[in-house]
Amino acid sequence: MVLSLKKWIVAFITMALVFPLFADTSLDDARTSLAKGIRGNVLNDRKSAIISWEPPKEEGEIIIARSNSVIDSPEKLYIADSLGRYKSGGANGTRNYYDYNLKPGTYYYAVALVSDVRKREVKLIANQNYTQIPVKIDDNGDTPEVGVNPLFPALDNSHSEGLSVTDIKASLERKNVRLDWTPPNGATSGRTIYTIYRSTSPLTTLPLMQKAIKLAEVSHPTHTFLDQGLERSQTLFYGVSVKEGTGPETLPLIDKVSTLRIFYVKDSNSGNAEVIADDTPAKTEATKPTAIPVDAPGTMHVRGVGYERVGRGVVMSWLPPDGADESVVYSVYASTKPLNQGASSFGAGTVVKVATIEHPKTNFFIKELKEMESLYFGITAKSNAVSEDFNLKENVSYFRYDFGKDLSVPSNTEVAETTPNKQDLTSKIDEPNLNQKNDLIPADLRPLTEDESLRFDEANSNHSTVGYNLSEEDLNRIIRETVLRKKYETGIFRLEQFLAQEKNSHLQGKAYFYLAVSYLKSGENRKALRYLMKRETKSFSPERTEFWTNQTLEKMGRGKL
Repeated sequence: MVLSLKKWIVAFITMALVFPLFADTSLDDARTSLAKGIRGNVLNDRKSAIISWEPPKEEGEIIIARSNSVIDSPEKLYIADSLGRYKSGGANGTRNYYDYNLKPGTYYYAVALVSDVRKREVKLIANQNYTQIPVKIDDNGDTPEVGVNPLFPALDNSHSEGLSVTDIKASLERKNVRLDWTPPNGATSGRTIYTIYRSTSPLTTLPLMQKAIKLAEVSHPTHTFLDQGLERSQTLFYGVSVKEGTGPETLPLIDKVSTLRIFYVKDSNSGNAEVIADDTPAKTEATKPTAIPVDAPGTMHVRGVGYERVGRGVVMSWLPPDGADESVVYSVYASTKPLNQGASSFGAGTVVKVATIEHPKTNFFIKELKEMESLYFGITAKSNAVSEDFNLKENVSYFRYDFGKDLSVPSNTEVAETTPNKQDLTSKIDEPNLNQKNDLIPADLRPLTEDESLRFDEANSNHSTVGYNLSEEDLNRIIRETVLRKKYETGIFRLEQFLAQEKNSHLQGKAYFYLAVSYLKSGENRKALRYLMKRETKSFSPERTEFWTNQTLEKMGRGKL
């Protein structure tokens, strides 16, 4: 009996010594699913932070959480703000996160595997996968913004041509928009940086990109981002640029390749949301990134010239020269030939000076252009200290105008306007300045009421640049007898019959427009949106199409999903 008691004592002591070894082994196994060395640092703008860590060895997805208090327990992690889910795969896993435009306050972060969160098996270790040292954002008196307008550096000849993400897509994740894209060939972990932009305007020219907000930067191999800052139904453009290390971004973005348009619809009653992708075809010719030359001493050139078609006219815009001041004056020239031969391009009798624009204005509106075989526009700059230089570079300071380019609507900001004489530029190219109005807001761009939008054609049914025919007379009669009298179901039937026979793109756009309005008034919002998205509809009347698109999204956001 005594011997038996001794054996039990020895066995008990042995187990007491061995069990901690098993516990340590178990903890080491658990730590394969933990991030390590997490830390946060404030960026130079003093209102953003970068969070860095060593990724867990176990592959999968991680979730990044943020809170105003230390996230030292699973319960605190579950109620913290989620900053999104990202791929994690050992040595090539996501290692950092940029948290932009934080409000003044104190912030703590944590990183955990999604699989652990789902199984409620999260383990938290101080300064390993959650921070104890806070990121502090001071109140410097600035009003916090949702995003930050990007500042584009002057690009030089080292600019990486063709470096772009592809196959960008948007989907709904709870009430938020999830972006995914395919990385470029040769992307390097930790060195290739993706910058995510959001805008209410296209992102296919540098001037338009100045209106965007920068949402975040993520490094390869991360190729996804969750936008959680949306509160209402709206039309949105998203884009993703690429840069290598500290090099320049590849800009501007490419339509339907590195940028896309979506319709975000949020139900104001239930809080549910929906993402509707714009499935219209991409532009036939993508805008390729261009190396921006550095101005030689004593010269001054605009850069990043771009344009958007508006109805039968165009809004062109550009970026100012480096160091431009109030003495800078821009000159806009039109030509039937390229402007790439220096001063000799301007002395051949094929160029007309359209207008002069004073800095800081960097855009110009021409209300109507008659279609012609070739048309070029160039912008020069001069100041009190620097003379006008005529050495222009294509797609930098001059461009060829494409009459078949997709239409788009600029923001309702002040632009300079001119209405050319309704004589063909080819026969009057050597005329003096057409019309040099410098400070007008185009009347066609102001917001319309519903009644104005529907009855606009009563006073504008015949334009010199569109041939009038019997088909248009038939269409106008259908519109007057149905849509304008609020007989929407009859209008749908007759407009669809008309479209089955009509091949003219202008009349198709007009019929699509009134068909969309009829569907909207009949409660079929999705069909209305589909017809508003058509290229012919936007070409017919971009400002009214934008108006009714917003009306449709607003109605869908009032519980009409």
